[in-house]
Amino acid sequence: MSIAASAPASDAPPAPPEQIDAGWLALRRWMADDLDALVESVTTSIDHLVPWMTWASGYDREAARSFLEGSGGPWKDRDDFGYALLAAGVVVGSAGLHRRIGPGGLEIGYWVDVRHTRRGIASLAAAALTEAGLGTPGIDRIEIHHDRANEASSGIPAGLGFAKVAERADEVEAAGESGVEVIWQMTAAAYPTSVGADVVDRVVGLAEFGRTGHQSSRAIFGAAALWRMSQEQADELLPVLLEAGVNHLDVAAAYGDAELRLAPWLQRHRGDFFLATKTGDRVGADARASLERSLERLGVDHVDLIQLHNLVEEDEWQVAHGPGGAVEALQRARAEGLTRFIGVTGHGLRIARMHLRSLERFDFDSVLFPYNFSLLADDAYRADVDELRAVCGERRIATQTIKSVARRRWTGDVQPRFSWYEPLPNGPALERAVQYVLAQPQLFLITSSDARLLRPILEAASSRVQLPS
Repeated sequence: MSIAASAPASDAPPAPPEQIDAGWLALRRWMADDLDALVESVTTSIDHLVPWMTWASGYDREAARSFLEGSGGPWKDRDDFGYALLAAGVVVGSAGLHRRIGPGGLEIGYWVDVRHTRRGIASLAAAALTEAGLGTPGIDRIEIHHDRANEASSGIPAGLGFAKVAERADEVEAAGESGVEVIWQMTAAAYPTSVGADVVDRVVGLAEFGRTGHQSSRAIFGAAALWRMSQEQADELLPVLLEAGVNHLDVAAAYGDAELRLAPWLQRHRGDFFLATKTGDRVGADARASLERSLERLGVDHVDLIQLHNLVEEDEWQVAHGPGGAVEALQRARAEGLTRFIGVTGHGLRIARMHLRSLERFDFDSVLFPYNFSLLADDAYRADVDELRAVCGERRIATQTIKSVARRRWTGDVQPRFSWYEPLPNGPALERAVQYVLAQPQLFLITSSDARLLRPILEAASSRVQLPS
């Protein structure tokens, strides 16, 4: 986590930083220019806020203006520190540290725009503010208070390792309150070994996904991991993505039941993810039918990215790029709003060169190709990859990688197999392999189809990225 410290007057008490970088979530002081975003966020979430926030009742533009105009005073006086919460530059909520619990303490408050709930925003913001608050001179405890009826709020401090220290009678002020206030506390002594101490450090970073305008997590979820899973297993796995800040899904029509397994998740989280799928069809009518079938299976009206799956064979390439081919059909689908962008993917050592040919014929928005240390030891492949990356960099085409944690082809009759290759086991070698890819700022890494490696890969991806020696 990085912070930008404020500069208090010499006679003022210490203040927390005015800006905090918590991976994909940014916290900064509210500014006058945030008026429109604040009004939209609160009014959209009004039914969500009124049961717990007395100030939300009757909220209007003038109330927002008054809040923003008055927010500088408490910062100057060092007694109340309000932050806008931003994801990819968009206001998604508000949080604050407040000197209202006595000497040596700060209380955290927060609310999240209803359009962005269930993304772990409140937990990540509270974790960042706990670290920043306890890093403020003179502060030795952080508290979170909520009404007992607000069960959703109780999960935030509990999940960060706060201790519940009291329940006490409190005046009922908002419609949903029970009149019992629950108090959670984190002390400076307990914090270093608490489960919340490294929450921010476990979040995967973001980068611009080519020219799409989307800030994608640099680790993209490879939904091939859902291929043979039951819905129950998928539902248990997918929340890991929110915990790690992953906001980009990559699936394909050919990945068994993976699209079906994503559908219930997308009903709740469609707005939280950049959604990509693939078609293996080369004839235009077939590619269009494949896309429509994927939309039905995913339960959505459009995807963000449709990709030609493994376009490497010469005869298939000619059909896809020719009259009546898949490229032509997907352009029409894009014009109709069924997809926003079109990409191309592939496997094997020929694919980088084939992608270069594809980019000469059509201006794809993304490419996908294998990338790891062993593959790049092949001089010819490395030269093709370097050329491809240069072209993509010039044209702002997103570059995605697969097989980052591939060890070798399978040998013997090892069962079960959850990936097309034998992966590196969890451990230092896997971490180095992930770092090898992400040390290149232009590259995105698609996680393994072996779901057992999802957490280790995301942990490696959230670590400070540096090129292994």
